[in-house]
Amino acid sequence: MAHSPVGDSISFNTSATSAQSAQFTVQSDTLRVVALSQNAHVAIGTTAVATTANYFVPAGTTATLALSPGLLLLLVFQLVV
Repeated sequence: MAHSPVGDSISFNTSATSAQSAQFTVQSDTLRVVALSQNAHVAIGTTAVATTANYFVPAGTTATLALSPGLLLLLVFQLVV
């Protein structure tokens, strides 16, 4: 299956506290989250705050999340140490 990237990718390092992306407009119906070396919790919204109650992505895995195109969102990650 061929992939057709949409828009820019967002990559950033996080610490033991939350890290937040810049606000962006959703251009696709899918978002792929990759937790490279640490477990992470992901919150998505216009004023999101990630906690251990949010969506969990184990280290070394990916998650594919459904979105609604056209929304203005922030991504927030919190590492689980």
